[in-house]
Amino acid sequence: MKTNMLLQKSFTLKLQIVLVVMLFSSNFYAQLYTNGNFSTGLTSSSGVTAPTGYTWSEAQSDTGNTTECNRSAGFAAYFNTAGTTSFQLADDFVVPDGEQWDIASFDFFIHQNSYTGTVPPIDQMRIQIWNGDPSLPTSTVVAGDMTTNVYDPVNFENTFIYRIPSSLLGSPVVTPNTNRKVWKVRGNLITTLNSGTYWVVYQFHSSTDTSIFATPITVVGSRGLPSWNAKQNFVANTSPTVVLGWANMVDIGYPDTAPDVQQELPFIINEAVLGNVENDFTSSVVLYPNPATNEISISTSLNSYEIDTVEIFDTAGRKVKFVEYNNTSINISDLATGSYVIKVKSGVDTAVKQFTKE
Repeated sequence: MKTNMLLQKSFTLKLQIVLVVMLFSSNFYAQLYTNGNFSTGLTSSSGVTAPTGYTWSEAQSDTGNTTECNRSAGFAAYFNTAGTTSFQLADDFVVPDGEQWDIASFDFFIHQNSYTGTVPPIDQMRIQIWNGDPSLPTSTVVAGDMTTNVYDPVNFENTFIYRIPSSLLGSPVVTPNTNRKVWKVRGNLITTLNSGTYWVVYQFHSSTDTSIFATPITVVGSRGLPSWNAKQNFVANTSPTVVLGWANMVDIGYPDTAPDVQQELPFIINEAVLGNVENDFTSSVVLYPNPATNEISISTSLNSYEIDTVEIFDTAGRKVKFVEYNNTSINISDLATGSYVIKVKSGVDTAVKQFTKE
């Protein structure tokens, strides 16, 4: 019991430190969009439990199909220094009608076979945003380029997920192992996008000038969904059998007679949330009660400011609530107990505050 209490106190202290850093550093990142997940759970299809604290991301078979499965652990997403090998990946996202996204960064998910380091195995990242499918001549670049290194080596995470092939099918069948730890890595690309459909194109450089693979979205019981449409660009390759250019990113499946299935890529788009600008509006905003249980109210002591919208973020930077403010209290009964950051907007001014849900 004493050990649990000490662990809880340690967690609470770390949480408070994170919030302080977020609120008083130059900015913190809030998640605008996520394109999908890839964890398939604690236990493999063959019944092997993942190491403590981890889950698997296992290549899948369609539900009821016991003879065919996905083959790919990941898709090449790297370039080498010599320029003789270069792969780019791309996937689409939509900025909804009536919205404008102020993008600060992208997070991607990668692994390198048999890598055992304590930081991600890359030292460069390149990102572009296109206003359409990059394989089409009608599409153009709206942000970024494929020469500038935008890798943010500070903001990375161990996802605590291991990528594994199917543990039931294959030749030979592979027992789940920890050879492919998945990392979340960030690239900073600041731009503003109006509503529309866009494609993000990206690639990495390995710290050892070798290969890097992007972990695909993985849905339990499905080799792929009809909406999946990621693409892979073979920019340079020394193999005479490789056709250069854009192609659909597919899993060829096991066995060889299995149909090719279109794949999708997980990524996250982040916006920068102002954190250190102290102005009249910021100092005038008051939250009450704080801590709060079911509702929280907002007031400003300046008559010249009218609150327009309110956004609430959890400590991981995920947006959990958006409210068009109408001078009434905000219902927070659906939020889990814990600490939150609230972003209050009035015209072009923004105030960022902290509150606790009991």
